[in-house]
Amino acid sequence: MISIKQIDEAFIGFRDAVVGSPNLCPKNKELIALSSSAIVDCQPCVELHYKGAVAAGATAGEIAEAIALAQAVASGKIKIKTNDYITKVQGSPVAIGKIDDAFGGFRNAVVGSPNLQPKIKELIALADAAIIDCQPCVELHYKGAVSAGASEGEIAEAMALAMAVASGKIKLKTNQYLAGLEK
Repeated sequence: MISIKQIDEAFIGFRDAVVGSPNLCPKNKELIALSSSAIVDCQPCVELHYKGAVAAGATAGEIAEAIALAQAVASGKIKIKTNDYITKVQGSPVAIGKIDDAFGGFRNAVVGSPNLQPKIKELIALADAAIIDCQPCVELHYKGAVSAGASEGEIAEAMALAMAVASGKIKLKTNQYLAGLEK
């Protein structure tokens, strides 16, 4: 039978392999992990990767933009799912008017922000889209990453960072639950 200690050790090995991968610079790794941490609502992860991003030289603008990308991707998924639901119920999509316009303005502000290069924006958005299982978003941001010059290795590393963050959050929660059961 596998123990929690063995699972923890396996996770640490996976995380270390991702962190040690040579495709992305430390700053971009931290920005991707920070955005992924925000989108999965892992406060300890956000704190860890915020500090890591600062230590790696990320500016306040880059950090804010990385977090805003998480907001934009999450909002985009909700918008897509809402339109899908309305179409199924009513037989056709219904324009939400001002809400659609406001979302478009928000998305354009994030995409148009000058703090991050287009390639890292797309890699962050791709990782976030994968972590929340938004297939249309994954397709859009995969194409965007490729168009912005991301290599296969950079794309794989961004996706692996999202997996590591998601796994890390579950690892933290599992350890908290188990500690509570042992009391």
